[in-house]
This record gives sequence, structure tokens and C-alpha cells, in this order.
Amino acid sequence: EDFTIGETVNFPDAGTGNIIFDLTAGGLVANRIIASREASNQVVATANVSNATTTLGTVTGKGGVRTVSVGVRRKGSVYTVAVDGVATAPVTLAGMPTLNTLTIGRSAGGSYLNGSIRRTLLLPYAITDAELVEMTR
Repeated sequence: EDFTIGETVNFPDAGTGNIIFDLTAGGLVANRIIASREASNQVVATANVSNATTTLGTVTGKGGVRTVSVGVRRKGSVYTVAVDGVATAPVTLAGMPTLNTLTIGRSAGGSYLNGSIRRTLLLPYAITDAELVEMTR
């Protein structure tokens, strides 16, 4: 099904692997969409389909304590990611099962967000790419 997820979080400067959100098929990490901070100034969104990982988008911004807005939308089998008003090229993923378990601020595997959540948006439909960019500004 189509969806849009948006989240605004605050990160301290230190630490990596901070999970923003994790959307899985029944909590299984083999099939998931995950957004996380992988460096002091980098946010990465990846998808796993049967343990095959595809990077949906990587956005590098300014370092230091910062607020980050991340959005992911799915329209059919096409995924688009935006971070702080910058969208990545759409990625088509075939074979993704129904994603039905959303974990905010941690992963299904137990990694936690080192920061605070300011805003979360869940929509049961896909917004346009332009709306996704605007949502994350």
C-alpha cells in the first residue's frame, strides 16, 4: 500500500546508527525501510528486500547539534526520500512485502535514537515529490 512517513528529530553531534524510524514486515529486519543517522552530518534511508539492501537516499548536511526532517513516500513500488528539503531520485523496489510494523525512535533490532523527536507524520497515502520536499524543509 502507498504511504508517507515524515519525522523531525534533534541529534547531538556525537554518535552514529541513530534510528529515526524503522518500517518492517512483521518486525523482520530482512524486509524493511529504515532511516538513520550514519555520521554526525549524514542521514541514510535504506530498504531491505529479503536481506538485499538498496540505498534509497543519503543526504549530508551541516554538523553539530541539529534538527533533521526526514520523509519517505511509497507510491506503488517507487520510493522517494527527502531530507531537509532535498529529495533523492526515486528508487523502484520489486518484491517488497507488506510493511506493517512501524517503530519510531528505534529499530526492530533494538538500536535507539540518541536525540529527541519533535514531530511525526503518518499518512496512509503517497504525497507528491514536491509535497515531500516541502514537508521536510
